[in-house]
Amino acid sequence: MVVNENQKCVEEHKEVHVKNENPDGLVQKIQEDYQRIWKINYKESRLHIIYQHSYFTIVPNEVYESKHKGDYLKYNTVLFPSDSISCDCNTDFDVSIPFIPFVNIHNELLEYYSSLGFYHAVNSALNSSYQLCKNQSGEYAFVYIQQNSFFLVLIKDGNLKMANYFNFDTAEDFAYYCLFAIEQFKFDKQHMHLSFVGKISKESEIFTLVYNYIRHVVVINVLELNLNLKNKVSHESEIFLNQNPILALQLCESFQEN
Repeated sequence: MVVNENQKCVEEHKEVHVKNENPDGLVQKIQEDYQRIWKINYKESRLHIIYQHSYFTIVPNEVYESKHKGDYLKYNTVLFPSDSISCDCNTDFDVSIPFIPFVNIHNELLEYYSSLGFYHAVNSALNSSYQLCKNQSGEYAFVYIQQNSFFLVLIKDGNLKMANYFNFDTAEDFAYYCLFAIEQFKFDKQHMHLSFVGKISKESEIFTLVYNYIRHVVVINVLELNLNLKNKVSHESEIFLNQNPILALQLCESFQEN
């Protein structure tokens, strides 16, 4: 996605599916795209990478120690000696988020651009979830859904209970992951609130399945969370951003900062 930071608008977007692509394959694609597109049109741009993968964990800041980043991660992902570990900080919930970036991709991009920022997508999901139930008591689930993947954030009485990333192929897969997590934290399905953010409609099979078990379910248009941004994107870009809600949330945060 190409963003004009001065005018705060989306100039261009393109979705390319590289599911299960290895980092070396991505490096080759970057090399090809740079020569074919980026070098010509976006030579002086700033780059931001948003990681959406399961190679992360969440640690309360009261027990977090930077020197143990690898120890926190080793319980939910396989670590290799060559892995680099970065960390985001979320002030809303006072937690740290160690995660694995793809350093070889960073190094390749830094051959072409001097400015490179990178984040883990779960941080934007946490920020958004906090704002959506800020100062509210009760049990809340927020689902940031995209094609074949989603982030699930569970909050009770303002306290973060869980945030995780899942891949799925069928509506039944989705319902299993979502409902199993909710049951593990003993949320009351008759009184809790579940919000879908992203690529879903009330007529979809996923919505129907979840609604069979949870009474209060809503769908949120991600751009309704930032009306200034909504007014500055084309209809095609609005569809794209709702299909990629984490990207839209990161864009909202970036525009607010600037």
